[in-house]
Amino acid sequence: MKQTVNGLATRGQDSWLTSTQGLPDSKQALSMGKTWKQAQELLQQAAEMALKAPPGSVVIDLKLEDPELQALVDDVHSKRAVLRDAEFGYQAALGKAARYLTKVATFRDVAAMLGISHQYVAKLAPKADQPGEPGNTPEDCARMLYLVAGIRKPASTARLVREAKSWVATFPDDPEFAEQVNREHRKFIERMEAGRSGA
Repeated sequence: MKQTVNGLATRGQDSWLTSTQGLPDSKQALSMGKTWKQAQELLQQAAEMALKAPPGSVVIDLKLEDPELQALVDDVHSKRAVLRDAEFGYQAALGKAARYLTKVATFRDVAAMLGISHQYVAKLAPKADQPGEPGNTPEDCARMLYLVAGIRKPASTARLVREAKSWVATFPDDPEFAEQVNREHRKFIERMEAGRSGA
């Protein structure tokens, strides 16, 4: 299990001066690096030595010592998170719209309505749109979940599963079917991840 250690960075004449925060005095670590990335990596190594922790077991949450400048960085990260959530919501809405609109319109017409390609509509919308019918089995829905949630490029499979769950709400109001989709989705992700690791 990784331990997160807070750190502060100050810009020197030609390098970043860094120090850990919140550790006992005997465990504090200092370091410096020419670039932000190097300074963060070297502080991580110094913290691991001070804590007598295995290599790679410490994560440094490095922030600028100047609170006003750090507020600018935090604002960017906050806005990026909002943007990503909005993108996920947009993709979920696309999926739901494509599935229902293709009941009454062609893929090309739906593509024109939504402002996307007809090929993408075909990926989002199964040929049939009722639980249990060909083209809309729980496994098919699981693949669609992977496609939509994968656009976010989450850092881990666990996060992918967690975020994709919100998209289950776009399926018909059938709790049993939604739960079955969840199970198939987990299996599908496991197969995908196993394929990647074996590549």
